[in-house]
Amino acid sequence: MTGHESPAGDPTHPPDRPRPPPTDQPPAMVQPPASTYRDQPPPWSREAQGAWPTAPAGAQPPPMPPAVPGPPPPIPPRSHGHRTLWIVLAACTAAVVVIGGATAGVIAATHAPRHSDKPTTAAIGQPGRDGSLQFTAEKVTCGIGQVGPPDDYVTPTGQFCVVELKIRNVGTGPAIFSDALQEAYAPNGNRFSTDSEAILYANPDPTIFLTDINPGIALTADIVYDIPVGQRIARLKLHSNPDTRGVVINVH
Repeated sequence: MTGHESPAGDPTHPPDRPRPPPTDQPPAMVQPPASTYRDQPPPWSREAQGAWPTAPAGAQPPPMPPAVPGPPPPIPPRSHGHRTLWIVLAACTAAVVVIGGATAGVIAATHAPRHSDKPTTAAIGQPGRDGSLQFTAEKVTCGIGQVGPPDDYVTPTGQFCVVELKIRNVGTGPAIFSDALQEAYAPNGNRFSTDSEAILYANPDPTIFLTDINPGIALTADIVYDIPVGQRIARLKLHSNPDTRGVVINVH
Protein backbone atom coordinates (compact mmCIF):
# COMPACT_ATOMS: atom_id res chain seq x y z
CA MET A 1 0.00 0.00 0.00
CA THR A 2 1.46 3.33 -1.13
CA GLY A 3 1.08 6.79 0.55
CA HIS A 4 -1.62 7.68 -1.94
CA GLU A 5 -3.75 4.70 -1.18
CA SER A 6 -6.37 4.67 1.50
CA PRO A 7 -6.10 1.96 3.97
CA ALA A 8 -8.77 -0.60 3.78
CA GLY A 9 -11.79 0.09 5.83
CA ASP A 10 -11.14 3.89 6.20
CA PRO A 11 -14.26 5.52 4.74
CA THR A 12 -13.44 9.07 6.02
CA HIS A 13 -10.36 9.63 3.79
CA PRO A 14 -10.93 9.86 0.05
CA PRO A 15 -8.51 7.81 -2.02
CA ASP A 16 -7.40 10.66 -4.30
CA ARG A 17 -6.25 13.00 -1.47
CA PRO A 18 -3.10 12.57 0.69
CA ARG A 19 -3.54 11.86 4.38
CA PRO A 20 -2.57 14.80 6.69
CA PRO A 21 0.36 14.20 8.90
CA PRO A 22 -0.54 12.88 12.34
CA THR A 23 -0.61 15.40 15.21
CA ASP A 24 -0.99 15.15 18.97
CA GLN A 25 -3.12 18.37 19.33
CA PRO A 26 -6.86 17.90 19.73
CA PRO A 27 -9.05 19.49 17.11
CA ALA A 28 -9.95 23.14 17.82
CA MET A 29 -13.41 23.83 19.21
CA VAL A 30 -15.56 25.81 16.94
CA GLN A 31 -17.07 28.80 18.79
CA PRO A 32 -20.48 30.01 17.75
CA PRO A 33 -20.79 33.56 16.48
CA ALA A 34 -20.87 36.25 19.12
CA SER A 35 -24.32 37.22 18.09
CA THR A 36 -25.64 33.82 19.06
CA TYR A 37 -25.19 34.37 22.84
CA ARG A 38 -24.19 38.00 23.50
CA ASP A 39 -27.22 39.65 21.94
CA GLN A 40 -29.70 37.09 23.21
CA PRO A 41 -31.07 37.02 26.76
CA PRO A 42 -30.34 33.95 28.80
CA PRO A 43 -33.08 31.35 28.77
CA TRP A 44 -33.86 31.89 32.47
CA SER A 45 -34.45 35.66 32.09
CA ARG A 46 -37.86 37.30 31.92
CA GLU A 47 -37.15 38.56 28.37
CA ALA A 48 -36.49 35.04 27.10
CA GLN A 49 -39.61 33.74 28.82
CA GLY A 50 -41.78 36.45 27.26
CA ALA A 51 -42.62 38.28 30.53
CA TRP A 52 -41.08 41.58 29.46
CA PRO A 53 -40.59 42.57 25.85
CA THR A 54 -37.05 43.43 24.79
CA ALA A 55 -36.64 47.01 23.63
CA PRO A 56 -34.77 47.40 20.32
CA ALA A 57 -31.20 48.66 20.43
CA GLY A 58 -30.94 52.43 20.61
CA ALA A 59 -34.56 52.93 21.67
CA GLN A 60 -35.26 55.74 24.17
CA PRO A 61 -37.65 55.25 27.09
CA PRO A 62 -40.98 57.01 26.74
CA PRO A 63 -41.15 60.38 28.48
CA MET A 64 -42.67 60.53 31.97
CA PRO A 65 -46.01 62.31 32.25
CA PRO A 66 -45.81 65.72 33.92
CA ALA A 67 -46.33 65.65 37.69
CA VAL A 68 -49.68 66.98 38.79
CA PRO A 69 -49.27 69.11 41.96
CA GLY A 70 -51.33 67.76 44.81
CA PRO A 71 -52.29 69.17 48.19
CA PRO A 72 -49.34 69.76 50.53
CA PRO A 73 -48.82 67.18 53.27
CA PRO A 74 -50.53 68.09 56.54
CA ILE A 75 -48.32 69.77 59.14
CA PRO A 76 -48.28 67.79 62.38
CA PRO A 77 -49.77 69.76 65.27
CA ARG A 78 -47.26 71.33 67.66
CA SER A 79 -47.18 69.93 71.12
CA HIS A 80 -48.15 72.47 73.79
CA GLY A 81 -47.37 70.24 76.76
CA HIS A 82 -44.45 72.26 78.10
CA ARG A 83 -46.11 75.59 77.38
CA THR A 84 -49.26 74.49 79.18
CA LEU A 85 -47.19 73.34 82.13
CA TRP A 86 -45.44 76.70 82.38
CA ILE A 87 -48.75 78.53 82.12
CA VAL A 88 -50.18 76.42 84.94
CA LEU A 89 -47.09 76.97 87.08
CA ALA A 90 -47.17 80.70 86.41
CA ALA A 91 -50.87 80.85 87.27
CA CYS A 92 -50.29 78.92 90.50
CA THR A 93 -47.38 81.17 91.43
CA ALA A 94 -49.45 84.28 90.73
CA ALA A 95 -52.30 82.88 92.82
CA VAL A 96 -49.94 82.16 95.71
CA VAL A 97 -48.50 85.67 95.50
CA VAL A 98 -51.97 87.26 95.42
CA ILE A 99 -53.27 85.13 98.29
CA GLY A 100 -50.08 85.70 100.29
CA GLY A 101 -50.28 89.44 99.75
CA ALA A 102 -53.93 89.54 100.72
CA THR A 103 -53.28 87.43 103.82
CA ALA A 104 -50.36 89.63 104.84
CA GLY A 105 -52.53 92.71 104.40
CA VAL A 106 -55.32 91.22 106.52
CA ILE A 107 -52.89 90.19 109.26
CA ALA A 108 -51.21 93.59 109.23
CA ALA A 109 -54.57 95.34 109.49
CA THR A 110 -55.93 92.93 112.09
CA HIS A 111 -52.88 92.80 114.31
CA ALA A 112 -51.76 96.40 114.09
CA PRO A 113 -49.61 97.20 117.11
CA ARG A 114 -51.10 99.37 119.84
CA HIS A 115 -48.16 100.65 121.84
CA SER A 116 -48.49 102.08 125.33
CA ASP A 117 -45.96 103.76 127.56
CA LYS A 118 -45.24 100.55 129.51
CA PRO A 119 -46.50 96.93 129.56
CA THR A 120 -49.70 96.23 131.40
CA THR A 121 -49.20 94.35 134.67
CA ALA A 122 -51.63 91.91 136.26
CA ALA A 123 -51.67 89.16 138.86
CA ILE A 124 -52.90 85.59 138.82
CA GLY A 125 -56.66 85.65 138.19
CA GLN A 126 -56.65 89.25 136.93
CA PRO A 127 -57.15 90.14 133.25
CA GLY A 128 -54.50 92.04 131.35
CA ARG A 129 -54.85 93.35 127.81
CA ASP A 130 -52.29 93.38 125.02
CA GLY A 131 -53.49 94.58 121.63
CA SER A 132 -56.74 92.89 120.68
CA LEU A 133 -56.42 90.07 123.22
CA GLN A 134 -57.10 90.00 126.92
CA PHE A 135 -55.25 87.37 128.99
CA THR A 136 -56.13 85.92 132.35
CA ALA A 137 -53.75 83.39 133.92
CA GLU A 138 -56.06 81.32 136.10
CA LYS A 139 -53.42 78.95 137.54
CA VAL A 140 -49.74 77.98 137.15
CA THR A 141 -48.71 74.44 138.14
CA CYS A 142 -45.10 73.13 138.01
CA GLY A 143 -43.53 69.75 138.79
CA ILE A 144 -45.66 67.83 136.29
CA GLY A 145 -44.09 64.64 134.88
CA GLN A 146 -46.32 64.12 131.83
CA VAL A 147 -49.13 65.76 129.85
CA GLY A 148 -51.71 64.13 127.65
CA PRO A 149 -54.16 61.23 128.02
CA PRO A 150 -53.00 58.10 129.88
CA ASP A 151 -52.52 56.10 126.69
CA ASP A 152 -50.82 58.88 124.69
CA TYR A 153 -48.67 61.38 126.56
CA VAL A 154 -45.31 63.15 126.46
CA THR A 155 -42.71 63.57 129.21
CA PRO A 156 -40.43 66.57 129.87
CA THR A 157 -36.67 66.88 129.83
CA GLY A 158 -36.85 68.65 133.19
CA GLN A 159 -40.33 69.40 134.55
CA PHE A 160 -43.51 70.68 132.99
CA CYS A 161 -45.09 73.93 134.14
CA VAL A 162 -48.67 74.28 132.88
CA VAL A 163 -50.41 77.67 132.71
CA GLU A 164 -54.18 77.62 132.48
CA LEU A 165 -54.83 80.67 130.34
CA LYS A 166 -58.07 82.36 129.32
CA ILE A 167 -57.95 84.37 126.09
CA ARG A 168 -60.65 86.82 124.99
CA ASN A 169 -60.78 88.93 121.86
CA VAL A 170 -61.59 92.47 122.99
CA GLY A 171 -60.80 94.06 119.61
CA THR A 172 -63.01 94.89 116.66
CA GLY A 173 -61.76 92.23 114.23
CA PRO A 174 -60.63 88.58 114.17
CA ALA A 175 -57.42 87.75 116.02
CA ILE A 176 -55.12 84.72 116.22
CA PHE A 177 -53.52 83.43 119.40
CA SER A 178 -49.99 82.05 118.98
CA ASP A 179 -48.53 79.96 121.79
CA ALA A 180 -44.99 80.59 120.51
CA LEU A 181 -45.22 84.30 121.52
CA GLN A 182 -45.84 83.59 125.21
CA GLU A 183 -42.75 83.86 127.44
CA ALA A 184 -42.06 82.76 131.01
CA TYR A 185 -39.30 84.02 133.35
CA ALA A 186 -37.58 82.49 136.34
CA PRO A 187 -36.88 84.60 139.47
CA ASN A 188 -33.27 85.10 138.25
CA GLY A 189 -34.46 86.45 134.89
CA ASN A 190 -33.93 83.31 132.78
CA ARG A 191 -36.40 83.25 129.92
CA PHE A 192 -38.31 80.09 128.94
CA SER A 193 -40.12 79.38 125.68
CA THR A 194 -43.20 77.21 125.30
CA ASP A 195 -43.08 73.49 124.42
CA SER A 196 -45.29 73.30 121.33
CA GLU A 197 -45.36 69.50 121.25
CA ALA A 198 -46.46 69.27 124.86
CA ILE A 199 -49.13 71.93 124.21
CA LEU A 200 -50.67 69.73 121.49
CA TYR A 201 -50.90 66.85 123.99
CA ALA A 202 -52.24 69.06 126.80
CA ASN A 203 -55.16 70.51 124.84
CA PRO A 204 -58.04 68.27 123.71
CA ASP A 205 -58.66 70.58 120.72
CA PRO A 206 -55.30 71.89 119.41
CA THR A 207 -57.03 73.66 116.50
CA ILE A 208 -57.66 76.63 118.77
CA PHE A 209 -54.12 77.76 117.90
CA LEU A 210 -54.90 77.77 114.16
CA THR A 211 -58.30 79.47 113.98
CA ASP A 212 -59.33 83.09 114.28
CA ILE A 213 -60.92 84.30 117.47
CA ASN A 214 -63.77 86.63 116.58
CA PRO A 215 -64.52 89.74 118.64
CA GLY A 216 -66.19 88.95 121.97
CA ILE A 217 -65.21 85.25 121.86
CA ALA A 218 -63.21 83.73 124.76
CA LEU A 219 -61.45 80.37 124.98
CA THR A 220 -59.24 78.55 127.48
CA ALA A 221 -55.93 76.88 126.63
CA ASP A 222 -53.15 75.15 128.55
CA ILE A 223 -49.71 76.63 127.85
CA VAL A 224 -46.82 74.29 128.73
CA TYR A 225 -43.18 75.09 129.55
CA ASP A 226 -40.38 72.56 130.01
CA ILE A 227 -38.06 74.08 132.63
CA PRO A 228 -35.22 72.64 134.78
CA VAL A 229 -36.12 70.75 137.91
CA GLY A 230 -35.88 72.94 141.02
CA GLN A 231 -36.79 76.18 139.21
CA ARG A 232 -40.14 77.95 139.01
CA ILE A 233 -41.97 80.58 136.99
CA ALA A 234 -42.01 84.02 138.58
CA ARG A 235 -43.84 85.93 135.84
CA LEU A 236 -45.34 85.58 132.39
CA LYS A 237 -45.10 87.99 129.47
CA LEU A 238 -47.95 87.42 127.03
CA HIS A 239 -48.37 88.91 123.54
CA SER A 240 -51.19 89.18 121.03
CA ASN A 241 -48.65 89.58 118.19
CA PRO A 242 -44.87 90.09 117.92
CA ASP A 243 -45.07 93.89 117.65
CA THR A 244 -46.90 94.58 120.91
CA ARG A 245 -45.28 95.32 124.25
CA GLY A 246 -47.05 92.44 126.00
CA VAL A 247 -48.79 92.09 129.32
CA VAL A 248 -46.85 90.95 132.42
CA ILE A 249 -48.54 88.46 134.76
CA ASN A 250 -46.87 88.21 138.16
CA VAL A 251 -47.12 84.63 139.42
CA HIS A 252 -45.59 84.99 142.93
